[in-house]
Amino acid sequence: MFENLHIAAAPPPAPEPEPDFARGLYLSEKMGHEFSAVGKSSMLAQTILSQGFAILFIIPIALFYGIRNLLGGSILLAGLAAGVVGATLIILGIIAMARVRGGNNPGTSLKAATDSRYRIRAIIPKRRQNQGFRQWAEVTLHVKPKEPEEIQQLDVDDLDAERGGFEPIIVRPWFGIERRKRFWYATLVCGLIGVSILLFLMQFVFGGWSAMMKSGGFMTYAAFGFAMVSGAIGAELIYPVYIRIVPGRLDIFRYGFLGSGKPEVQTYDLRTIGLCVDFGTFTVALERPRPPGEPLPEFVASKRWPYAKIHPDGHTPDYFTLALSPGRMEHCQKLIQAARTTEPTPDLPDDELLG
Repeated sequence: MFENLHIAAAPPPAPEPEPDFARGLYLSEKMGHEFSAVGKSSMLAQTILSQGFAILFIIPIALFYGIRNLLGGSILLAGLAAGVVGATLIILGIIAMARVRGGNNPGTSLKAATDSRYRIRAIIPKRRQNQGFRQWAEVTLHVKPKEPEEIQQLDVDDLDAERGGFEPIIVRPWFGIERRKRFWYATLVCGLIGVSILLFLMQFVFGGWSAMMKSGGFMTYAAFGFAMVSGAIGAELIYPVYIRIVPGRLDIFRYGFLGSGKPEVQTYDLRTIGLCVDFGTFTVALERPRPPGEPLPEFVASKRWPYAKIHPDGHTPDYFTLALSPGRMEHCQKLIQAARTTEPTPDLPDDELLG
């Protein structure tokens, strides 16, 4: 009775497209395993953002005592002025921190959120997909971001507009590069000098040393906070660091005291290393070269307590962030273009930014 019944076989599944390891670009909306070690990278940008924001509350307190002790104003006037300034700082600080931090918590995500078979990846949180960014993603890259938690391969044939060459770009990555010991020594010295100046000035605001010392808790907070911020700023100015982005290459220049002498240069071949750019925190992961199409290796248990999952030896990325650098959005976009370009790398000096 069933001899004439034809059962159609299920169609074979479509083969998964092979990634263009050399110049393909993969998008994700969530930070993932690439940035699991960023918390150990000694980048000061996030610390400066949080501590620098906290130290700003010295301003309304100093304003209150200044109006009272130096100008002889009433408590009502001093309190009103300090309250307005404090409320303004809170609002501006929250807005600034939200824009830079992007709502991500780097260093805690161990789950793979991108396809690391693609050498070049970009993390674009939904909150970053404003009109300006959509113009870059939809017009320049010819791609429309999907719904949250979905990832998407870009059509490589549509990306030729972003493979051209460009002039060298010099960026000052404020507090965004892991630094050497001399930087931390300078931070300590500058912090002590900054605290000394602060205490000298504050005794005039409070109306004398004895009155100032009565606010021991506040002064301790102010001293530690100001030492951290002033020390880091002073050291950053004393030992400047620059990043040079050119087609196919990234160079990090670490200069000596006040920019003197020949810089220490660290070079990355953007045509071979893995590159993941997070547009939420403007943090970049520079990975070790690996064979085409090979994903990042699985995490292994740490040999030390607390035995957390970490990158295997030799595979921990290098990091830097442009969170505090003007033009960070455009520079991160150019970094992706530099890793994808087919144009030759220009002939530039190895020990000078522009020659």
